[in-house]
Parts: sequence; structure tokens; C-alpha cells
Amino acid sequence: MTIDELSLLETAKASARAAGMHARNNRHRCQDADKIESHDIKLVLDRECQEVAEQTILEKFPSHGILGEENSIASDSEYEWIIDPIDGTINFFHSLSHWCSSIAVRKEGEMIAGAVFLPDFDEMYAASANGPALCNDIPIKPTDTRSIDQSMLLYGLGKSPDSNASPYDCIRILYHKFHITRVLGAAAVDLCFVACGKADAYIDNHIHIWDVAAGGLIAQRAGANLAILEQEEKRIQVICSSPGISDELLSETSDLL
Repeated sequence: MTIDELSLLETAKASARAAGMHARNNRHRCQDADKIESHDIKLVLDRECQEVAEQTILEKFPSHGILGEENSIASDSEYEWIIDPIDGTINFFHSLSHWCSSIAVRKEGEMIAGAVFLPDFDEMYAASANGPALCNDIPIKPTDTRSIDQSMLLYGLGKSPDSNASPYDCIRILYHKFHITRVLGAAAVDLCFVACGKADAYIDNHIHIWDVAAGGLIAQRAGANLAILEQEEKRIQVICSSPGISDELLSETSDLL
């Protein structure tokens, strides 16, 4: 059964908002962790927010599948929801505001709706496959920058085992090519920042699909270029940029990724 994009988009937005507000309303528990590892952490609120997101989705579409950071639900449905309940978990743990809840839905492998909610800024980024990219219902677009030496790059520190350089080597090289480089620590937010023109590009060598499913669609619908360089079952390499620098960016990073 085909479901209209608007219904899917509204559910994605409601789910992202519900998960994000659960985290924000329980900020006093931001350091209640199941597991703390080097450069990673699993919070009790990660699990709770995923449950909140799933409940919102399944109340509307009970037969749909779920692929989430914290849990997955197999289904014969052609629709699958991709959930990152708290993207930027370490930022959230340290009470930094650069985090979000990210929800996307795909049909037979194609992303058709996505929402990214930033609770601390009350910003809801959203898009469907055939609609505009919006922030709080206002259309957004990337910058018109034409050269990477005038651009801000947001960089993720994921490392693919097949990459030609470590993420630290990459960022050292790229730092001298861009006007400025920042590591902010939340992929979905970074993609939305490219979509709305707060940054010019985002790169990550090795990241989970749930980190980029919604943000990638939003960036594309805003007019940014999104390149998936390598894809595994759940991890990808991604470059996203304003259209004016995409060719130069791909050329400058071809030997690094």
C-alpha cells in the first residue's frame, strides 16, 4: 500500500520531536550511562528515546519495520523507519547543545521523508523526497560559495578500515585547504547546517546509516550535493556540500577517503 509523503513526513516530525523532548526533559539524567567507552557512550536515555520514537511511529504505522541505533524490528513491509534517538550523544552527556533526534523512512531502499529535531534550539528540519527542505516550516538552501578556501568544513572523525589515511591525517590536510574546519560531533546536525547554509561542507569516512538518513535527504532537497562514496550494511562514507564547491571538494579528498 502506498502512503502519501505528507503523512510519513508528519510522523517523522512527531517522532523526532517526541524523542528529542524526552531527552531534553530528562537532561538531569544525561550522565546515566549503560556503557562508557573510549570516544563512545551508551545512555539509558538512548534506549528510552528510541522507545518513544518507535511508539510514535508504530501507533500510526504498526506494520512498518524499524532500523535503529538501539533496536531494530523486522517487518515484511516495504517501509522501514531509520532512527537515531540521540545523535551527538557525547555532546548531550557533556551538556553541549549540538545534538538532535533524527528520524527517516525509506521505501524499498529510497529515502522518502526525514526529520531532524534540535531540542535546545527548537529547530525542526524536515523534507520529503518530492518536497522542499524546511527549518521550522521555512524553506532553506545551502550557500553559494564557489571555492573551498572560502568554506567552512564540518568533519566527522569516523575511520573506515579501508581508507587511505587516519581521520587525524585527513583533518590535518583538509584544515589547510579550507577557510576553517570544525568537528562538532553530530552528523545529522552537521548535514542540516550544510542544508541551511550555516556551513559549506560535511565529510565523514565511516558513519552509520541512521546518522545520515534524515539529514542527507534534507540536505539534498535543500539543494546540496550528497555523495555516498562507499556503503556497507549499516556504515557509509559521505561527502555533502554546497553545489558550488562539490567538484573541487571531491577532487581534493579523492586520495584521502
